[in-house]
This record gives sequence, C-alpha cells and structure tokens, in this order.
Amino acid sequence: MTDAASPAEARDERVLKHDRKARVVVADRGDGPVLEKTYVTLPHVVWRTFGQRPKARREHDNLAALVAAGVPCVRPGSWSASRKLGCTLRSTVVMEWIDDARDLLWHLKRPPGREPIRRRRARIAAYGRLLRTLHDRGFVSSSCSPRNVLVQDVAGEERLLLCDQPQLLHIGRPLVGTRLASIDLFDAAFAPRRRKLLSATERLRLLREYADGDRAIVRGLWRTLDGRSRATNQAGKRWCHARSRLPFLGGRPGAR
Repeated sequence: MTDAASPAEARDERVLKHDRKARVVVADRGDGPVLEKTYVTLPHVVWRTFGQRPKARREHDNLAALVAAGVPCVRPGSWSASRKLGCTLRSTVVMEWIDDARDLLWHLKRPPGREPIRRRRARIAAYGRLLRTLHDRGFVSSSCSPRNVLVQDVAGEERLLLCDQPQLLHIGRPLVGTRLASIDLFDAAFAPRRRKLLSATERLRLLREYADGDRAIVRGLWRTLDGRSRATNQAGKRWCHARSRLPFLGGRPGAR
C-alpha cells in the first residue's frame, strides 16, 4: 500500500457525507464504482497521531483480516495517507461499493406493517449469527451497532456484512460469550437506543442465535447485559481501542 495521497481524480463522484472530520463519496475511476472514505485530522489533535497508523490504514487492515478469517464484511481495496513530521493530516481508504445495500438500522427502524414480520425476525437472527462468527474468530469490533452492518440482497436471499471497522481488536482465541464479546452485544441490542428499537423478545432471539441455542450462555449474557450502563460499556470500548493500538497490552491490531 502507498503512504502518499493518490493524485488520481475521480471521473464521477457522489458525495454521501462531508464534514470537518470525514468525506465519504462513491467514485468511479474507470473500473466501476467504489467507496472512498477520507478521514481528516483536526489541527488541534494532529499531535495525537504521531507514530500511529493512519485511521484509513487501520480500517483497511482490519477489513482484510476479517476477510482472511472468513467473517462477512465489505472488501477493502487500497489506502493512502498524507503525513507531516510523523503525524497524519488525512488518510483515505477505498473499498467495494455495494449499490443495493442499506444498513441494518434503516431496516429495523421501518414502521410495522411495511414488510412481513418474519423478515425482521430473520434479520435479527442473522445479526446474532454474524456476531457469533466475529467472536468465534477471535475479534471484537467495538463498533458493531446496526448502523455498521449492511444488508445485501443476493439472488433473493439477504446476507449481512460488517463495515466501518477502524477499531477492530484481534485477540486470537474464540471469544463467544465472554466479557469482551459482551461489548459488541450491548451495542447490538442492549444500549438504551437499541432497547427502544428491539423488544425483549427480539433481544432474546438475537442472543439465542448468537449462543447457538446454548441456554447457559444466553442466561449469563442476559444477566451481564441487562444491568449494564452505557458508561460501563464505553469504558470497555476504550480499553479495547488501547489494546488494538498497543499490542503489549495483550491484544493486536486486526491485521495479523
């Protein structure tokens, strides 16, 4: 991968997001549409990036590690970065663009009656299985909310894909049902906003699929997650982020 900003100009671009910290576009450079995400480091925090991998490179390497491990996700393409005196000013990651996909949060927010209830149930069950696959391969996402899961229609059947994974932590051993894994499960179904979106029955369905029917795991996770606060989960996330950037703390970045 190159460590210099690409000089190529997009022949056709569609802006999806543009603010001070990030610019996301769908671009066609001649080989079909791709998604380009550019992260901008604000001037007053540039010093924090000294000696660190650019955010775009972290996301690229994390997605590549998920692909290698067989976890369904968006496939990465390339990355580039602009640096000065060892600090990252901006970085860009290019990945596949899935034109017909919407995030899972959009689907879960749809008003009742817009589609068969069995389809909603199937998506929630698939979400649980996706999280199990992620944790069984030894990864913790810490950014695994429904907003970061795409629903793609493949020949009439839906499949779920992870996206937006700059903070992935690779532990290297199965994590199903552990406290580390519960960080992702809280974001998926037990955070305050998720409780408003998913009924208790739906949260239980997700945990059953995640645990592959193991009642002991389901009961243990429910007790752990039902009483957890958002602040407690955020503390766990910060610890995961530190471990992913500093391998001597017991973790390693997504890329092996």
